Amino acid sequence: MFSAQAFSKTERYYLLALLAFLIFGFFFRLGDYPLILEESRRAMISLEMTLMDNVWVPLQTGDLYLRKPPVYNWILIGSAQLFGSFSEFSVRFFSVLSHLLLAVVTYLFVRKYVGVVVAALTALSYLVAADILFYFSLLGEIDLFYALITSLGMFYVYHAGQQKKYLSLFLVVYGLTALGFLTKGLSSLPFTAITLLVFFIQQREFKVLLSWRHFVGILCFILLMGGYFWKYHQYADAWGWWHVLFEESSNKVASGGFGEWLNHLAVFPLDTFKNIMPAAFLMPVFFIKSIRQSIGSHSLTRYSLAVFFFNFCVYWLSTEGRSRYIYPLFPFLILVIIYAYHQALAGWVRKYVHGLSMGLLALVSLALPVLFYLPQLEVVNSLTEMVILSYIFLAVLWWFLLRKSIQPYLIILGLLAVLKIVFNSILADTRAESSNAAADKVLSLQWAEKMAGASIYRYGDVRMSYGLVFYLERESKRILKKKDRFLTNAFYFVHEKDIEEIPESAELIDVVEYHLEKILLVQIK
Repeated sequence: MFSAQAFSKTERYYLLALLAFLIFGFFFRLGDYPLILEESRRAMISLEMTLMDNVWVPLQTGDLYLRKPPVYNWILIGSAQLFGSFSEFSVRFFSVLSHLLLAVVTYLFVRKYVGVVVAALTALSYLVAADILFYFSLLGEIDLFYALITSLGMFYVYHAGQQKKYLSLFLVVYGLTALGFLTKGLSSLPFTAITLLVFFIQQREFKVLLSWRHFVGILCFILLMGGYFWKYHQYADAWGWWHVLFEESSNKVASGGFGEWLNHLAVFPLDTFKNIMPAAFLMPVFFIKSIRQSIGSHSLTRYSLAVFFFNFCVYWLSTEGRSRYIYPLFPFLILVIIYAYHQALAGWVRKYVHGLSMGLLALVSLALPVLFYLPQLEVVNSLTEMVILSYIFLAVLWWFLLRKSIQPYLIILGLLAVLKIVFNSILADTRAESSNAAADKVLSLQWAEKMAGASIYRYGDVRMSYGLVFYLERESKRILKKKDRFLTNAFYFVHEKDIEEIPESAELIDVVEYHLEKILLVQIK
């Protein structure tokens, strides 16, 4: 069984090729489709901070944005400066880079305490975790960057704690907690508190949490937080930010009824295991008693399992818990699973994984031609060439599998790398050609050209698609601020219900719908 030895020479070359293929896959066509959903909001807020020349106060259409602190906006601003504009690629780049960096950190950490084989399989399994591979790695969202920051802190608790470097532990962890707080808010506090409790209780050194070193770490957190909010308060009332933050967090915990809570209690663990596939396929090894004992006897796997479970419970017991909220925990759960698989010596485990890899490879090989019969894929360019290329890669995987020259689990990882390329190509073309986001982008560019530098405003409480607003602001280099009166030589977005308030000199330019309400674009002459 492979667990008794390191990777063979063939496997090492295969792993290097797989890693290169995955890195290419994550960036492949990343900027070829318009921004959607929340990534448009992140980009819009970052753009407005740039236009206002103020990186301390997040704005959304000129109003204070109090739901997320600004660190991720700083990342997007830096990316825009690096790539020269707020392009789709620059908005998504650091999200994908964060995912790759966390895989590297996971590898280095696990290699130090467990070994190269478990480290490589854990890092690669995290890289191709299904929810991230086929969804969040395609977006310029906050969660993968936040996962990097939060997981770093959890890793460092163990690393510094093993060496009893407690001052370093608390300074680094609370510094990362402050950075996480200024990225996503209050969720960083329970992650840190639970992780510290887990480690020091397991080590039977609870008294360290009452030492002066811990209080120095807390002071570091307070100084970093206080420094930001002191600067923020020079431009706007910081108390309003705190009010919204606590209100939003309490609403998430208390939302939904008892039935909703029971449903979440049953579904959330299943969603989690689905989202960490293919590692979840290996979980039958937990039925082996000796494997469970091995996990409990190893310091790192015992720590990782406890860190995962007790942090997971926070979101498991909240009806608003979402898979992306626990991305920082994915490396720890995957580590435990891979370690268990690595320790398994039972013959049925080898047969099971070999059969699984063969079944998945056969399924994809048979399913690829179906792509030609899906009407929604008619907009996909070079579909035939892409399928042919995919079959070439699949043939290579079949060759390795049938010759038994590499571990069958590596075949599954390679299969997901192929599917990543196919999926990115299909999604890029469909989103670029037929999505609502594509229509919003085209419309915004047309509007910006017609406005040609004129002032643009929202009249009253008008709200619009984030995509429409972002592309309009990017092209016009103007913030779509709110106005409660009409000015001449300006463009306005107006609710249909306010049509009687529009001056007679106005010219109707366009009509759009948002949440079933008509919004008029008019020019006041």
